[in-house]
Amino acid sequence: MEPRDLEYFRVMADHGQLARAAEALGLSQPALTKSLQRLESDVGAQLFERTPRGVRLTPIGSALLARAAQVRLALDQARAEVADLAAGRVGRVRIGIGPTMVELLLPATCSRLLVEAPQVTLQVTTGLNDVLIDAVERGELDLVLSTLPEHRVSGMHYEPLLEDDLLVVARTGHRLARTRRRGLDQLLREGWVLPAPAVLSRQTLERAFIDAEGAVPRVVVETNSVALVFALVARTDLLGFHSRRALQASPVRAKLQAIEVPALRSQRRIGLIYRSDAYFPPAAKRLVTLLREVARSLA
Repeated sequence: MEPRDLEYFRVMADHGQLARAAEALGLSQPALTKSLQRLESDVGAQLFERTPRGVRLTPIGSALLARAAQVRLALDQARAEVADLAAGRVGRVRIGIGPTMVELLLPATCSRLLVEAPQVTLQVTTGLNDVLIDAVERGELDLVLSTLPEHRVSGMHYEPLLEDDLLVVARTGHRLARTRRRGLDQLLREGWVLPAPAVLSRQTLERAFIDAEGAVPRVVVETNSVALVFALVARTDLLGFHSRRALQASPVRAKLQAIEVPALRSQRRIGLIYRSDAYFPPAAKRLVTLLREVARSLA
């Protein structure tokens, strides 16, 4: 049973005459008759009976007309849903983000996406780079927004969005802020709040200490929560080593300050990671476009 034949059938029922229905549809009467014959063959029953004034529905035809209206509504809804999907107005986007990105790029991007496309569902997974990239490879995530690693995985696309640098963070008024000489030997005597050993920023910090002092700093608190790092640093004499952009976006930034340590200057790139051969649903494409726009506004 073809949807087109059902639509022609509905018009025939509305007009009550094949000639008028054919004219309304822009068809020849023989073509409309063929359509009716196909539909009656599919149903296995006569749908119209002739009258002196034209045609009228049989009881079976009346029952089919009620169903035809439901089919038409379902088709209209399906077309609208497909159009929304194609335009990225509905759908689901699965994005993995590194801890730093929680407050940096995603909130502004999400707010814009949800205004443009309130029916989109955004599934956000936070984690470490290697775990998130594995999830993208397995097809469990559409993309990752995180620090771009030095080691690149084959089959993955890496798109830089922002430049960032890592710096030592302390509470406002920390004793290190009052000293001119800030060598790594001094910083070895301090306690630190650092992320897990697998996190790139910690690896960068420890590599610098090992190269210069042959030792790593003392980790008092280990956490991947950016908010907790800054909250602890703001309330104690512990030091952190974190993103300048994350520091600027922190709600407690007024209680924190960057400590300039030349030996620990380090730049990195923040960007998108996704499979080179991946199919991006339209909603994901729209999210990527917005991420690029927000990143340009922060550059």
